[in-house]
Amino acid sequence: MARVRTAAPGDFAALMEEFDTTFPRGVNYHAREAAQKWLLGLWISRDPDAVTAFVAGKKDELLGSDFGLVLGSVAPGKVEAILNGPHGKSLGKYFASAVMRSLSAADPREYLRQSDKPDAKSPPRYWARALAALAAEDPEGAAAIWSSRKTKDNGQALSSIIGVWVGRDPEAARKWTDGIEDPKRRHLALHAWLRALARQDLPAARRALTEMDAGKWIDGKPGTSYPDEFSPPDARRGIAAATAQHDLPAALADLAELPAQAEPSPAKPSARRPGDKPPSDPRGEMLRAIVDAAAPSLPNEPAALLAALQNLKSTAGAALDDKSFAELERDLLLNKFRNGDAAGSLEAVRLLAAQPVSGSRAEVLSGLLSGAARMDPARTVDFIANLPQEQRPTLAVAAFNAIDETHPSQLTRAASLIPGDLWTSQMGRQLGQMPDASNSLMSGLPVNAMTDQARMGFAQTWAKQDPQAAANWTATLPPDAAVQAARGVADAWAGYDDTAASAWVAGLPQGQLRDGAALGLAASVAAAEPEAAWKWAASVSNSELSADAYVNVARHWGSNAPAEFRAAFSAALDAAGPAYAGDIKAKFLRELDKPPGNQPAPPP
Repeated sequence: MARVRTAAPGDFAALMEEFDTTFPRGVNYHAREAAQKWLLGLWISRDPDAVTAFVAGKKDELLGSDFGLVLGSVAPGKVEAILNGPHGKSLGKYFASAVMRSLSAADPREYLRQSDKPDAKSPPRYWARALAALAAEDPEGAAAIWSSRKTKDNGQALSSIIGVWVGRDPEAARKWTDGIEDPKRRHLALHAWLRALARQDLPAARRALTEMDAGKWIDGKPGTSYPDEFSPPDARRGIAAATAQHDLPAALADLAELPAQAEPSPAKPSARRPGDKPPSDPRGEMLRAIVDAAAPSLPNEPAALLAALQNLKSTAGAALDDKSFAELERDLLLNKFRNGDAAGSLEAVRLLAAQPVSGSRAEVLSGLLSGAARMDPARTVDFIANLPQEQRPTLAVAAFNAIDETHPSQLTRAASLIPGDLWTSQMGRQLGQMPDASNSLMSGLPVNAMTDQARMGFAQTWAKQDPQAAANWTATLPPDAAVQAARGVADAWAGYDDTAASAWVAGLPQGQLRDGAALGLAASVAAAEPEAAWKWAASVSNSELSADAYVNVARHWGSNAPAEFRAAFSAALDAAGPAYAGDIKAKFLRELDKPPGNQPAPPP
C-alpha cells in the first residue's frame, strides 16, 4: 500500500502487472476487487489516458467493467473522451454500461447529457438513478427534467425524485405534483408522493389520503390507459402495508372503506379489447399488501397463530364482512406457512380441521396440505392416514396432486386414501407413468363412472410406454372394470401402431373387454380410416357401447359418410334404447350434415 501511495504515474503499470501475484484470481474475490478498484482510482486520478491504454490492452472484460465503475466516479469529465476515443471499443462489452452506471450517481447532469446523445454508447437505463442523485441536491431541477422527458422507466425515476424530495420538503413536493398539467402524470406523481410520505410520516400520509377524492387514488375503470412507461398505481397499497406493520386493525378498517372492484354489467360489456390489461382490483391488491406486511409479526406456532386470528376477528373483524375476513384469514395462513416446514403446516391443518370447515377454510386446508406434501410426502401421507375418516377425502386428493412421480410409493399411498367418487382421469394418467407401483391399486378400485375414467387414463398412459403390458393388465380386471381400461389401451396403441392394436382387439374373445377395446380402436382410427372404424363400431356387442363408437365415427366422417352408414348409425342408436332416443338421436344424426372432422364436444 505504501508503494502505491508514493508511486509516480509511470509506476502504476508495473503495480498492475504485479496485481495477480499479490491478489491471486479465485481467492478472496471481494478483497481482490476492492484492491483493484482502489489501485485503478489512484491511477485514473493521476494519468487517466495511461490507465485507459493499459486496460484496453489487457482485453479483460471484468477489468474493463471495474475500470468503468471507477472512471465514472473519479473522473466524470473524462468519460466522453474515453467512450469516443481510440480505445473505447477495446475496453470490453461491460465498460460502457459500467461507466454510465457510475456516472449516473457521481455526475447525474453529465450522465443525462451523455444518454441524450443520438449515438449514446449505453441506453438510458440508469435514468432513475441519475435523477435520484440530482434530486438530492436539486429536487425541483430533477422534477423539471422528468417532466420534459418521455423515457420509459416504469415510474422508477418519478418515485426516486419524489422520494428524495419528500424527505427534504414534503409540501414543496406536493405543490409540484398538483401543478402537473397532464392528469394521468399528475395522478402518478400524487401516488408517488403519498407512498414517500408514508415511509417518512405514516399518520400524515393517512390524513392526506382521507382528504382526497376516491377517484384520485383508485384506478379501476376498464379501458383506462396510462403512459406506456407506467402502471396504474394505488398508493393506498403502500399506506395499508405500512399501517399493517404497526396497527393491523387500523389497516383492516381502511380496507373496509375501499369499495370492491365492480363487475361490468352484462348489458354493458367492458370497453376492454383483446390483449388489454385487466382493470386493477384496488381492494384485492390492498388485501395482499396487508397480508404481506402483517404476516411476519404474527406467531409462528400454529395454535398461537390461530388464537391471534381469532382475537383479531373479535377486535377488528367488525370492520370487514365475513367473506372479507375469511379471505384475510386464508391469505394470512397460507402466507405464514408457505415457506415453513411440513410439521408446522400439518399441525395447522389438524387444528383447523377440528373446526367447522367453510369454503375458505377448505381452501386453506388444501393449500397447507399441498405445501406439506411437497416438502415431506411421507410425513404428510402418514398424517392423512391417521385422520378421522370424514376428514381424509379432500386432503388425500390435495396430497396426491402435490406429490410428484419421484415419490412413487407415497403417491400410491395417497391414492389409496382417495374414495372412489373423487377419482379423475388425470389421477389415472399420473399413476400410469409408474404402472408397476400402482397397477394393483387401480385393479382394486370400485367400479363407477369416476373410477372408469381414471382406469382409462391409467391404461392410455401405460400403453404409450408398453402397450402389451397394459393390454395384459386389462385382461386381469373384472369384466365391468375392464371396459374403459381396454378402451384406453386400444385408443393409445392405435395412435402409433394401429396394425398391432387391431390384431390385439381381433384376438380378444367376445365380451366386455373386447367391446371396450373395439370402442377405443374405433375412436382412434375414425379420423384416418372411417370405414375401418365403422366395422369396429359394428362389432361391439353391447348396444350402448356400439352407439358410443358409432357417434365417434359419425363426428369424423360427417357429410362424407355414405348413405349405408347413415342407415346403420340410425339403427345402432335405436338399438341403444332410451339413452339415444328422441331428440338425442336427432342431435347425433345431425353430425352427418356437418363437414367431416368435427370433434366431440366437451362434456357439460
